[in-house]
Amino acid sequence: MYQLAEKPAEWLDQLSASIKDDAALATRLDRLLNPPVSEEARRWERWDAARRQQYERKRRQHEQQRLDWVARLKADPSLVRNPPGIEPGGISGDQWWLLRAIEGDGPQTDRTEGANWRSLVEEFGEDVAIAYRDAAIAHWRRYRPGLRSEGADTNSIPRSVVLALVGLAIEAVEVDDFPAHLCASEVRLALRYIVWELNGFPAWLESVHRTRPQVVKEAVEAELFWELARTKSDQPMHYVLYDLANYAPWLHASLYRPLLTWLQGNDPPSVDALRHVLRILTGGCSDPTELLALSRTKATAGGTVEQRPYWYAVWVDAEPDTGVLAVAKWLDGLESEVASHAARIFVTALMGKRLDEHGGFTVGNLLTPRYLKRLYVLMHRHICVEEDIDHASGRVYRPGLRDHAQETRNALFQLLADTPGKEAHIALTELIEEHPDPRSRSWMARRAYGRA
Repeated sequence: MYQLAEKPAEWLDQLSASIKDDAALATRLDRLLNPPVSEEARRWERWDAARRQQYERKRRQHEQQRLDWVARLKADPSLVRNPPGIEPGGISGDQWWLLRAIEGDGPQTDRTEGANWRSLVEEFGEDVAIAYRDAAIAHWRRYRPGLRSEGADTNSIPRSVVLALVGLAIEAVEVDDFPAHLCASEVRLALRYIVWELNGFPAWLESVHRTRPQVVKEAVEAELFWELARTKSDQPMHYVLYDLANYAPWLHASLYRPLLTWLQGNDPPSVDALRHVLRILTGGCSDPTELLALSRTKATAGGTVEQRPYWYAVWVDAEPDTGVLAVAKWLDGLESEVASHAARIFVTALMGKRLDEHGGFTVGNLLTPRYLKRLYVLMHRHICVEEDIDHASGRVYRPGLRDHAQETRNALFQLLADTPGKEAHIALTELIEEHPDPRSRSWMARRAYGRA
């Protein structure tokens, strides 16, 4: 009770007074107030004390070593600018640890976080910071990074490449006429670094492309077509293709013709590769005529059931009048389960896995109400409402193709319902009679009335 009451002093006084004439009780009270420490607890206390002493000793040692290192560099910044004994293209320990001092201990999101050379001034002084900047800028010209097409492994990045990317990032920001001041050989050398960036491409690539578009196109094509030719169907396309599709829309137009020509005689190695290729093609397409012709050929050529839906999606988006009929004929000619699977891939490819993701294509002819209605009815035939996944239970689930398919099927109707004008009203009115699910027809009537 004394302990539960947070040990009031007057209670302890009363306890002590009440047992002062009883030695056994006095001994018992003392043991309760001061329980003996076990030998195991004593050993742990000794170990913890030794550990703390060792940690503090190492901390002081590291702190002194850093102070000595900073003093050494301040006394002779040339150790950073021109380190002795380092071959051209090599990187010294001082340069690397200065880079790491800028990056800090957190996770890196790109390879050029070490470009903030001014952050060194406070601890190392301006002379050392400038020497680091000069060394990084000079370094990228002295090193020649490898490419996968030449047999290099780009999955792990050498320290020399990291410093070179830092130097390029600094020069791109601080030289006013970058990249116009670079000679042709320097541009080609700089372009060898673009495949080593962590996420996407270096920020300076777009400005180089504006200045030397043909040189950039040749460099990118070499690695792109190597990747398409050498990647197996079960391997990810994370070398060049993925970054081109997602991070370089300004390159899509220049890659449109080479990719279109390549596709006339080849198929992408995987569905992921096809999706990335189509994103580049539709992003760089100014006249859909050739892309439409290619999609017709690919869709009807009898390729894999996983890739054909994507070509039908391009066809439908570019020319829905013939495309929707072609999709209907194709799906109706398949076995029920195969047709349902193909329809799921098709509508997801056409509309995008998520409604806020670039997954649909960019021609836009599909948005006409009569085509939206036809496609919506067709998708209801092959992606049945009775098989929809109920997400109202609140349970955590991992969305798959079936989830995306029903969402994008329903998105077709939402596009139709949101389209203004008489033609949309007529299409909604027709769905009152034509909707494959009779339970939805009253809802169609209300939406048609609202549109009217």
